[in-house]
Amino acid sequence: MVLVLAGIFAACAPPAHAQEQQVPIDQDSTLYRIDADLRDDLGLFPDVAGFQEATLYRLGDGAFELVIEYRKRSRTLRERRSLTEADVAALRERVTRRMKEVGATPDLNQEGRYGLLASTTYLSAIEGALLSEALGVEDEAAASMTLLGGATGFFAPLLLTRKANVTEGEADMTFYGGAQGAVHGAQLYLLINDDDDFDDEQAAAGITAAFLAGESILAYSLARRNGWSGGHAEMMSFTGLSGNLIGLGLAQGLAGEDGSTRVLAGLSFAGSIAGGIIGHRLGRTGRYTQGDARVYLLSGAQTANAVGSVLAASGVDGSSGPALTVTLAGTGGLALGHLLVRKRDFTKSQGNIVVLGSFAGSLFGGGLAVASDASTDAAVLLQAVGSLAGTALTYGVFAGDAKRQARRNQASVDLDVRVTPTTESLTGPDGRRIRLSDTIVPKVTLTARF
Repeated sequence: MVLVLAGIFAACAPPAHAQEQQVPIDQDSTLYRIDADLRDDLGLFPDVAGFQEATLYRLGDGAFELVIEYRKRSRTLRERRSLTEADVAALRERVTRRMKEVGATPDLNQEGRYGLLASTTYLSAIEGALLSEALGVEDEAAASMTLLGGATGFFAPLLLTRKANVTEGEADMTFYGGAQGAVHGAQLYLLINDDDDFDDEQAAAGITAAFLAGESILAYSLARRNGWSGGHAEMMSFTGLSGNLIGLGLAQGLAGEDGSTRVLAGLSFAGSIAGGIIGHRLGRTGRYTQGDARVYLLSGAQTANAVGSVLAASGVDGSSGPALTVTLAGTGGLALGHLLVRKRDFTKSQGNIVVLGSFAGSLFGGGLAVASDASTDAAVLLQAVGSLAGTALTYGVFAGDAKRQARRNQASVDLDVRVTPTTESLTGPDGRRIRLSDTIVPKVTLTARF
């Protein structure tokens, strides 16, 4: 069963491609970009005329690349310098030391700070409630732990992130890790208990609380350490959470009513792990924005909703057949979603509007059902058709813009020709050695993306 589940997920995933990853330029992991003003303050790269910005990327296997963008005769050019781990360590030490000497502060990227604080506040309130249950605390004390947990989850990260970069990927992974951790904790409890022994609520709450906190911290750390984008984080989140439902549906469909609770919990857990891995593979390609991830998830949910509504309106008996059918339909919907966002870059706002269009369409279908005094079966079908129509309409509105955005973001040709002297450096007016190039031969770089 687990192999079948993994195979279904793998069919939706393209091969992963090696990709350069932006990394910090300082030792405190707060500086990812050196602009012209900061470069002047720190006295870096004096050999580059028309300096615009410098960024650092990890290529893998201990290799790094420093990309310096500069202007020359109204043209923007890029110089790429290959660095080793020792070179990067020396660069970071120099940048950090000079920033402290001149009192410079980096421009922080805190686009995900609101999402992070919202996630930690919500998850910490749940954590407080779970801990009160695990410790046997009741009444006012339990309410106090819940409220204080939520408050702590807001104020502690608020103070800790005052001078730190907080990306949307970190915020998304924090929430996803906590949500999956809570589910994994409950699944583990069901796996280690007998089917008829579910009365140890304190143990269940304690295990769930531990997994919620642990996986939330782990997910945040992974996103921060690896610099995952918001699109990467949401693809991993949505596919992982979908895996829980797909695993549960497969267990229900294949094992039927005779399936034990352990089988249901085990396959749901396996589905979440397989989904998270596939989502990571999808996200690491760099082809998915946050808007893409939301359209992708909506496609799976819409397909499952439509098929489930048809089965409900048709009065299909039993639970195994419908569960398996809806599960396979939802999985196919995810594959369809992959095609719908292919070669498109939906913004987060556009993705949200498509989701809202689905909800509005469902309301419209429900309104028609009420106005026409339709039967229950007809009302179920009308809401499903309305939801599909709302999704199709809003998707069509933004699909063209998303394709143009993808072309603008991905298609480029950059030709950089720099002829260097046969020496790597020379002595400047103040006696310092000025570095001219990484190489001692003419350097030609041609980069094309389509």
